[in-house]
Amino acid sequence: MQEKQEIRNKTPRDIIVNFTKKIFRDEMLKANNEHPIVYKGKRIVVLKEYPTETLNRRRKYLFLKKNIQGNTTKRSPKPQRRV
Repeated sequence: MQEKQEIRNKTPRDIIVNFTKKIFRDEMLKANNEHPIVYKGKRIVVLKEYPTETLNRRRKYLFLKKNIQGNTTKRSPKPQRRV
């Protein structure tokens, strides 16, 4: 549902398309990469959406990613030996 401000400013809105087969989705994404879709002189941006199940599974492991990134230390190169 668009908000009032979006309607007033006539901003583009998102449309979610569900394909019956993965092959159709892959063909459409591949065709869009080769030749962008243009409608009435404006380019239509097509983005790959992940199912909510996948996004929720990824969110469960977000704490691990943050922990790993937090534990990395920047190491300076080895100091040169003085003779």
